Amino acid sequence: MLDTPCDGYPSGLKVRLAWWAEPAMLVPGENVTFYGRPGGAGRLLVSTSAPGKALVGTGRRWPAPLPGWATLQDASYQPGSQRAGQRYLRWGPLAIFSLGLAAAVVATLIGTVPSLTGHVSWWQLRPGVCLTGSNLDLGGGGTWPLWLKAVPCTNQHLAEVFFAGNAWPQPMAYPGDYVVGDQSYARCRSAFRAYDGIGNPISEFSILSVSPDDWASGDRKLVCAAYESTPQNPEGTPVDYSIYGSHI
Repeated sequence: MLDTPCDGYPSGLKVRLAWWAEPAMLVPGENVTFYGRPGGAGRLLVSTSAPGKALVGTGRRWPAPLPGWATLQDASYQPGSQRAGQRYLRWGPLAIFSLGLAAAVVATLIGTVPSLTGHVSWWQLRPGVCLTGSNLDLGGGGTWPLWLKAVPCTNQHLAEVFFAGNAWPQPMAYPGDYVVGDQSYARCRSAFRAYDGIGNPISEFSILSVSPDDWASGDRKLVCAAYESTPQNPEGTPVDYSIYGSHI
């Protein structure tokens, strides 16, 4: 639960984090920034000033109380609520225990699954991350999944991220699919030369640019990845080295 008192909406913002989020990344009392739709509804990103501390999730606000309605603290005693109170005393401890157990299981899964599988979220992608798996859709023009399989670049992999960051200003209106596509590819070509050491037209590697998929919510992230496409494997031939400074 985030306390967001200054954005013109009810202050209690409930955030449901993605299941692969790392545990203990957010500490009670810590100042964070969230990016998403006005009011925090729907998909959002929660980040701090610490490097790499960003989590993706979905947000939900409870409706603001209507003017003149009594708060829970101000509510007067109602005789009919006694039975409800007795029911809570009977079932409340069991419900609290069940919720605590479920939370512990979820926390365990969140903590262990990413470390066991090596998956990283879309928001964790950085230059130098090497990826593998059947869901990359290299050269296919589809939408990348929200989590991907990362491996050391000395292991066999299909793609290497060489740029990941915000490529457009927040206030900018959506210029259209074709403009975003052209700008994405141009930015990736420039970043490839700086990362690999030679221009993409004479490189053995092809470029994949992944543009934002939710511009309205403030997503401006562009990811550029390189992969080796051959007639036998047009969607990527496994390699076991990094292209950083390789001039390949």
